[in-house]
Amino acid sequence: MKQVLSSIFSSELFRRRYEFSLHLMGACIIVLVFDLSIGLFFSSAESHRNPQTSIERYLFFGRSIEAKLTRKVGHPGQDPDPTIKAGWIANEARRSVPKNWHQTKKRVAIYGMSFTNQIADSIKTIDHTISVSARGGPSAPFNHSYALIENDGQHRDATHIVVGVLSKSIPFIQSNSTIGASFESPIPYTFPSYRWEKDRLITIYPQIDEQDEFVEIFRARDARWWQHLAQLRAHDPAWNDLLYYENVFDNSAFFRLLRRAWSKRVYSKVTASVYSPRLGYMTDNPFVAAVPHLLRKIEQRCKSKGQTFIVVLLHSRGEPGHLAAWLRRDLSGRDITLVSSTDHFSSTDAANFMADGHYTPEKTQALAEHVVSIVNQVGSNKISRL
Repeated sequence: MKQVLSSIFSSELFRRRYEFSLHLMGACIIVLVFDLSIGLFFSSAESHRNPQTSIERYLFFGRSIEAKLTRKVGHPGQDPDPTIKAGWIANEARRSVPKNWHQTKKRVAIYGMSFTNQIADSIKTIDHTISVSARGGPSAPFNHSYALIENDGQHRDATHIVVGVLSKSIPFIQSNSTIGASFESPIPYTFPSYRWEKDRLITIYPQIDEQDEFVEIFRARDARWWQHLAQLRAHDPAWNDLLYYENVFDNSAFFRLLRRAWSKRVYSKVTASVYSPRLGYMTDNPFVAAVPHLLRKIEQRCKSKGQTFIVVLLHSRGEPGHLAAWLRRDLSGRDITLVSSTDHFSSTDAANFMADGHYTPEKTQALAEHVVSIVNQVGSNKISRL
């Protein structure tokens, strides 16, 4: 009797486990089909290179870098998206100066990124006697600005050279491109990187340095493209195969969300490699150590041309002032005018920032006014005609 009951019980337990397994498998299939359906639906809905609705953007940002670049570059005969054209040093160096540039006594050349572009726009509204010409790239780190100054012949008769150094971009001076640092909306322009080793500067030049060359090589995906990727993999700390390569999981809405989360982890890891919220910047890092030396080289260049050199230290939200503390110490006694955002407002107060991370217009205005006051100082606008 006991054996019969035991046999019945075992059969019932097996049946229940079997039914549970079937239900679990069915639920997984339903979730998978739903997940892929959402991904495929929004893939077909993404008819524009840059998605239009908020949900399209949210899911599109989780696609691989390769998939997003494919969409932005387009096919032969198509004009690439404007973000593909942005930031290339050759493009920026060829841009013409303002029409009143040569008729004005005060000519200010500004290098950097969107923060410095906003300062440049503000200067134009504050003092119409100043001619302002801005150069830079989206999210450009300082090594991009340095290389641009070295290659920019349009500003050789500027009276003032202004360079913005953004704290959150310091970790990415180790790279030759912003691809890794701009996962959600990759911008592929390239630039040299610099490191300070054994009392000398070492320059690492990118494999690709022209927009048209990039578009051609990306569309071909030939040996030259793989050489470019190999360089990024070797020199870009933000490079990650999971984030870059396109695969079947690009069609999964769930996997896109995971990829976005992973990109933030990679970004945090790169930042932590050169910056501590408690201790500040790790100046023994060879790329970080190169920054003051590059600024001194710009200073020497400006002195030889009779130009005033201004460095604007831009602290990102939450950075309490380590950037200013470091560079003011290392550049003490140099012929460089330092303007720090922390002299005007606290970067730990969220009220001083817009939702996108930029300063509020009032804070940008304060920095612009500071720069204008330096430009208008008597004797600060002399220049040798070269």
